Amino acid sequence: MVAAVNAAGHESPLSTQVTAEPTGATSVVPLPSPGPPKWLITVLAAAGAMVVAGALTLIRRRFGGQRPDHPARAREDIGLAQDVRAVPDTARPDMVSVP
Repeated sequence: MVAAVNAAGHESPLSTQVTAEPTGATSVVPLPSPGPPKWLITVLAAAGAMVVAGALTLIRRRFGGQRPDHPARAREDIGLAQDVRAVPDTARPDMVSVP
C-alpha cells in the first residue's frame, strides 16, 4: 500500500499501484554520512588506552616515591647478612625404612 503526498502536503488515498517515474520535480534529500569505519574506532580506542596507561605509569613513578625491591627485605638489617659462613654438615642422615 502506497500513499502519495503532493507539494501542498495533501495525502492521496492508499493505492496498490506505484509508478516507476516521478510525476513532478523532486528534491534531493541529503543522507547522513555513515561515520568512521569500526576498525578505525577500535585502533583509536586501543591507542588511547595505551596513552592513558603510559601517563599513569609516569605519574606513579614520579609521585609514588621509592619503594624497596622486596617488602620483607626492607625491614631487615643489611649489616647482619655480611657475616655469613657456610659450614659443611658432617652428621650422617637417620636411617629410613620403607615398608
